[in-house]
Amino acid sequence: MEINPAEYLPIVVLCPSVAPEAHGPGCSYRHLFIPPQPGEPGDWSGTVTDLDQVRERFPGVLFHKCLLDAIQYGILRANAIAAGREPRPSDPEHKPRGEHPYGRA
Repeated sequence: MEINPAEYLPIVVLCPSVAPEAHGPGCSYRHLFIPPQPGEPGDWSGTVTDLDQVRERFPGVLFHKCLLDAIQYGILRANAIAAGREPRPSDPEHKPRGEHPYGRA
């Protein structure tokens, strides 16, 4: 069974042992990535099929805003949106506010 590469998302986790913060492909913060050296601390990178894999490996991880689509829609749909195979969901329209519940204007 062949796995579709779109099911994977490359992730870079900066400061994994101190304050882990996950970044996605193409994020401008990836230039801060320090590849781990043998016997020395460094950042982590890899591919995941679900963001829960990152949460399990790095408890307390924060997800950078570059991963917003993956957080909201999941990796498969986020990859489809990024590749143009699926339209970006529109934001819900703001509904006008009603009257004040206590009759104030």
